[in-house]
Amino acid sequence: MNKLWKCILSFLMAALLLPVSPQPIQAETDTFINDFDIGMGIDQVTYIGEWNTDQNYPDLFYGGDDHYCAPQDGEDAMNHGYSFTFSGDSFAIIGNREPMAGKFDVYIDGEYAATVDPYDSAKLRHQAIYTSPLLENTAHEVQVVGNGEKHAQASGYNMQLDVIETYVHAQVRWTSSDPQIVSVSAAGEIKALRAGTAMISVSYGEYTDSIQVSVATSVSTDDEGQKADDADTAAVSARPLIMLLLSGSAICLLLMWKKRRSS
Repeated sequence: MNKLWKCILSFLMAALLLPVSPQPIQAETDTFINDFDIGMGIDQVTYIGEWNTDQNYPDLFYGGDDHYCAPQDGEDAMNHGYSFTFSGDSFAIIGNREPMAGKFDVYIDGEYAATVDPYDSAKLRHQAIYTSPLLENTAHEVQVVGNGEKHAQASGYNMQLDVIETYVHAQVRWTSSDPQIVSVSAAGEIKALRAGTAMISVSYGEYTDSIQVSVATSVSTDDEGQKADDADTAAVSARPLIMLLLSGSAICLLLMWKKRRSS
């Protein structure tokens, strides 16, 4: 076992059980939904209310164009918005931050997700004005609707869309060469089930690593230090003997360290 593995295991053994969930580090793939990809299908946008467009401005917008609306007041703002569908595990709405921007609400799969205020005292283009949390990697429907409110210093209730970026992230994946000896959960929790040896492997994108885990049985004794009878011993041996948690975050650090060394 190399020194890096020993350091990681020593730290985790000392910490005993830590809350862990495998977290994505970077996007494996991304897709762009342009504001002019209009329709009701996957990776398309449907607009609600009266919207205007700018075109032939490649230095200002993705694809050289954008969509924007200028509601008359807060009540009118609630009649404007757009929706889109995509397949992936997260997305970002890219557009302007500007003095005339009004607030809008985001709904993901019919559930309220956030209220966004794109106001800024200066016009800033191509900004990630909303980034979703990590979602299940499947198809999603998103609605963006003006909520009738604005920043105290905003001079309007405008909404604007440049492009939508959607993502699928790489995730840490765990496997055991013999799950009957040592099982490993999706969160990296390793559980010994019976005596033997198994290889625990972890992968992230193109990077992989593994470690050998050996499980040994223990001998049960009674209060006088004598070996327990067969029934007692069998009961003890049937219980999980080891609960070791390998942190997904620690393994990610290992893989990132390896990547830096190879670069």
